[in-house]
Amino acid sequence: MAAGDGTIYPLIHRPDATPPSHTVAAFQVEDLPSVVAGLRARGVVFEEYDSPGLRTVEGIADMGSYRAAWLRDPDGNYIGIHEPPR
Repeated sequence: MAAGDGTIYPLIHRPDATPPSHTVAAFQVEDLPSVVAGLRARGVVFEEYDSPGLRTVEGIADMGSYRAAWLRDPDGNYIGIHEPPR
């Protein structure tokens, strides 16, 4: 699969793989709220967190120097989306 600026992200199918409990890929975007809204409009569901170290509001966490959001792909892998550090 091709990503921005000619980056290649290889995908390997393994029917017996168990999704990890951590982010397996992350993509940097310039306008996180717009990207989240656009993906939601296409049916993507974002993870919501409410814990002492991580809280999301409408799917977006303010991490101090940047904002981030997470979703799961159809196999249950966590995918992160974040803005460049402020």
